[in-house]
Amino acid sequence: MKYFFVLFFFFCVFSARALKIDFNHRDPRHKQCVGHNFGQGQINLLNRGDLVDPNCPEYSRHLMCIWKQMGVMNEDGILDKGVITEKIDDFSNSNQEDIKTAQNCIVQKKTPQKTANDFYNCIHNLVKKYNS
Repeated sequence: MKYFFVLFFFFCVFSARALKIDFNHRDPRHKQCVGHNFGQGQINLLNRGDLVDPNCPEYSRHLMCIWKQMGVMNEDGILDKGVITEKIDDFSNSNQEDIKTAQNCIVQKKTPQKTANDFYNCIHNLVKKYNS
């Protein structure tokens, strides 16, 4: 019985610390993520909600890959308003202001990479808020 409580305690601690929006690759990786290595320091920056260089191809590629993996962006590089709304609704416990903020960030750019990067920079405060 003692072991059960210890395991339960660790489960609660690690669950409470889990990121709501995680920019790590998942297995299996999205097909555009295969062979793509992104440093842990860069992933930590994204998970903290820090702004990223909008012209950095590494960040743009990684964000496009992760958004596609999450279903936030489709294979053609189009952001999916329904998925974004659903995810922010879940993270924010239906906070309508945060949902509207995320929806206002859905702006298609000339390339999927630019769209992915600009979308992240637009919602970075939400990432910061819900991942802290």
